[in-house]
Amino acid sequence: GYVLLHHVMGEALQYSGDGNVGQSSWCYAEGGMGAITQALAKSASDAGATIAINSRVKKISLEGSGSDAKASGVVLEDGTEHRARVVCSGCDPYTTFVGLIDQRDTGEPFDGLGSFVNQVERIDFSCGAAKVNLAVRGLPYFGGEGNPGPEHRGTIHFEHSVQELELAWQ
Repeated sequence: GYVLLHHVMGEALQYSGDGNVGQSSWCYAEGGMGAITQALAKSASDAGATIAINSRVKKISLEGSGSDAKASGVVLEDGTEHRARVVCSGCDPYTTFVGLIDQRDTGEPFDGLGSFVNQVERIDFSCGAAKVNLAVRGLPYFGGEGNPGPEHRGTIHFEHSVQELELAWQ
């Protein structure tokens, strides 16, 4: 549902980001998605962040306890510790709050039904979404007997010309 809402709102809002209404809010990054990550890395480095690639995080370090506990850095699998004013996790909530934070470090009991961690443990992660961009010569045939099946339960967008794809790429 969220993905469909995201697509519908992107098309309905027609907001370009510069205050002008009337242009589609969908676009492709020049240089691909790698250009976005490179821009984020440069911005973070310029602001003083340390970026460690190929470095698996073992745990998020905490200072304080209970409701005053605050992330203070990360410990890598090799034992290296990086202290930080801010820790930003790119992981899902379960991995972040259950896998990377040792609940004993918080000084709080996390076994109550209404506890935050208990609620995170109950999140249903069984739904996923994927987006695949393809250039096709005609309407796709998914096989079967012509009846709609699971492969048809999605949103398919078609561009009408090579010029539309070229304009989107630029």
